[in-house]
Parts: sequence; structure tokens; C-alpha cells
Amino acid sequence: MSQLLTCTSVTRPSDVRTGDLLFETDTNRLIFWDGIVWRIYNSDRSLPGTGGDDELHYPAGIWSSSAAEYIVNTAPLLHFDYNNVNDSDRTDLSSMDGTVLDGNASSSGVDWNSRIGAYVARSASSNVNNLLSYNSVRKGFHAKKFLDGTNTASNAHLSIGTASSDLSSININSTNFTHFLVISSTSSEILGAIPCHNPSSSTSMISGDLSNHNKLAGMDPSTGAVHTRLPKDNGDPMIVVVRSNSGGASGWVLNPKIGGVTSSGGRVVGATHGNPKSLPLEQIGYSNSGTYWNGVYSEMITYSTVLTEADTNTITKYLCNKYDIAFIELNV
Repeated sequence: MSQLLTCTSVTRPSDVRTGDLLFETDTNRLIFWDGIVWRIYNSDRSLPGTGGDDELHYPAGIWSSSAAEYIVNTAPLLHFDYNNVNDSDRTDLSSMDGTVLDGNASSSGVDWNSRIGAYVARSASSNVNNLLSYNSVRKGFHAKKFLDGTNTASNAHLSIGTASSDLSSININSTNFTHFLVISSTSSEILGAIPCHNPSSSTSMISGDLSNHNKLAGMDPSTGAVHTRLPKDNGDPMIVVVRSNSGGASGWVLNPKIGGVTSSGGRVVGATHGNPKSLPLEQIGYSNSGTYWNGVYSEMITYSTVLTEADTNTITKYLCNKYDIAFIELNV
């Protein structure tokens, strides 16, 4: 009887051939080598959600069944989901592959519509070298120069606005918010910064790995903030959760390269508010040192309120199920 080779998520072999299939004993996942990076075999979850048990439901959303497994009673401000680019039905992943994300309202591609509210995400620049495009294998929008194999630095980052205004200043002008972000990268795509919110008079929030690149809850590294974590080098998704109230902000990171949430569910990063800070949403993926994120954006959910512990964990569990990440209950 044939038997799969085994490894763990941290002991994946380097001496492999394209098509090699292994079983990870610590995550109970099948993984295969595509010749460039390890891919996770995730059964039919590679298809978009159907509105059933695998989808997030909330009031006024495209799915809002009170009987759903992942149901929260508060609607988010915005919800960008690679499964629902047009905000109303499932995205045909194969037909979307390589589609450019509209560059600064230049009608050069598609808009990424929020599942709720009149918000759209676009490539912040219409320069062909700085566009993002859809990557069905990686589940999200990716710097086009990496998707097409150029593999050179790109100034690609997201611009969020409304359907009528490309770059309106969308801010949560409060210390109260809850924010979920799903991203991934390979080692060649880490070129200095991971997604942050455009610094705006020292009020930017989340998230960086190097000094002065980004900030958590508006606090500069020199005044006590701690940076978040890097994704793994193999393209696996990483989930960042930030929950902020008047006392400060706490962050949890699931499935990073190192330093993620432990079994106790305690926060990974945190900072207190020196002064009331806001969460600017108008640009994501640009750091205050002039570097850009070249990885993949898969999903972003933002609330202008402090979610309860139960709702925070419900959304986290939904994301873990969707992106094949082991769920750990967050100690909020």
C-alpha cells in the first residue's frame, strides 16, 4: 500500500520535485510543490463561498441567514473578499485570472467592490508597472509585475474610495475599531514593508516589520508600538486581527512566519494610545518610508466599532476555515 511522505509546517523539505505531495502532521493538511512554492490542497474550499456554512453572514450583507454557522449581528463598514469581486455573487476564479484591478479610476480594469457599503478598491496608480491583478491560485489581488513573472519591485498598492470618488478620505475617526486582514507572500515579494494604512499626520494604524515602516494604532515604534509579523515565505495566507478601544489596541496574528498566536490566544502585538487616533483607509500597502507591499491581498473586513469577544472569534474562525489555517480562540 502506498503511503504519503509526512512533514510539519516548519519542516517542509527543500529537496522536492514538481508535483510532490506530502501530509503535514501538525496541521492535518495535504500540501504539494508546484515547482515554485508549496500549495495547500483545500478540497472544494478553493471555490468561492456559496452562502452556506463556509460564508460570513451579517445584517444587510449579501448573505444574512441567522441560521448560518458564521453569523455576527453587527454589519461591518466594509468587506473586501476575493471570492466576491463584484459584491453581489460568486467570482468565477478561472475567468478572472490575470484581470487588472482598475488603476486610479482609469477604466483600465475591474473594481474590487466591498460586499457592503458603496466602497471600491483599486490600484492606487494607473502606471502599468504599479497595477495589481487577480491571482486565482493565490486567492487575491497581486502586484502584476510578480504575477506576470517579472519579479521586480512594484509600487502597487490599494486605493479605497467610493464609486463616485476614487480616493475619498475614509477614516474611522475614533479609537474604536476592529480590523481583519488576510495577506500572503513569498520571500521574493517581501521588499521592505507589509500592508499598512497610509500614514496621515501620525494617525496610521497597522502594520510593519521594520522601523518607521508602519505603525500600530497610531503609535510610532520609537514611542512604544510593537510591529506585527511577516507572512510565511511559501505563499500561505496570514490573518491579522486588530481590536482597538479607548485604552489601546491589541493585535493577533495567525499563521505568520514566526511569532503567531499561541494556544492561550493572547495578543501578539499591542500599543496604548498617546492621543486619540483614527484609522485611515484611503490607501493600503504603502509605508511611510516609501516602500510598497508586493504580496497578495485576499480579504479585509473593517468595523468602526469594538466587536465583542464572541463576534471577533466568529469572524476569525470564518477566516481560518476559508484559508485553511488552524483556529485558535483569541483571548480578547
